[in-house]
Amino acid sequence: MIPIVEFPSVVTKVAPLFKDIFSSQEQFKHFQEYVSGLIVAERANIEGMNSLFLKRNDQSSLNKLLT
Repeated sequence: MIPIVEFPSVVTKVAPLFKDIFSSQEQFKHFQEYVSGLIVAERANIEGMNSLFLKRNDQSSLNKLLT
């Protein structure tokens, strides 16, 4: 699968509605990655979602967001 280089347009339009929930810009970015992964990933698990991004983080970042 081609890596994700930017968030899908639906994520960039709707995600700002949730921005105030997060205490940092990094958390908000991980939220956008997670939602993008749910939309695009063939395997909707953290490892599968994280592997989709060209500029990926350690998958523990997404784990921390969810816990």
